[in-house]
Amino acid sequence: GIILTCASIYKFGGELAPRWGDRRLRRFAIQIVLAGGVAAAICGLISEHAWHSSRVGGWAISDALVIAWARQYPRATLQLYGLLTLSGRQLVGFTIGVTVLYAIATSPFVMAPELVACLGAAYYPRAWLAR
Repeated sequence: GIILTCASIYKFGGELAPRWGDRRLRRFAIQIVLAGGVAAAICGLISEHAWHSSRVGGWAISDALVIAWARQYPRATLQLYGLLTLSGRQLVGFTIGVTVLYAIATSPFVMAPELVACLGAAYYPRAWLAR
């Protein structure tokens, strides 16, 4: 998981940083991660199952960066593992869909940070990212 997280930060964060600037990218990442953390804490108070998650990783920030990149470059294409080619617009829906399916398969309480990160990145105001 850590390798995929690092690769995601390198690829998508590396392409967003020159476009947005380091301050905007950092602000975006902090806001998304904090929102996911608050959601995790609230879900942990509601359900004990959320605290017993055995996975630790950067899925939330990876999803947020993928969605932000896809929103910034809607006509760009990304090839996933040589099997699937998606445009930026399709990548947003695909990323949210995979996260929602995983949440259904495991637990929405456990996946709350990732779900919040996906929605936060998908609906993040464009005006806050414009240079």
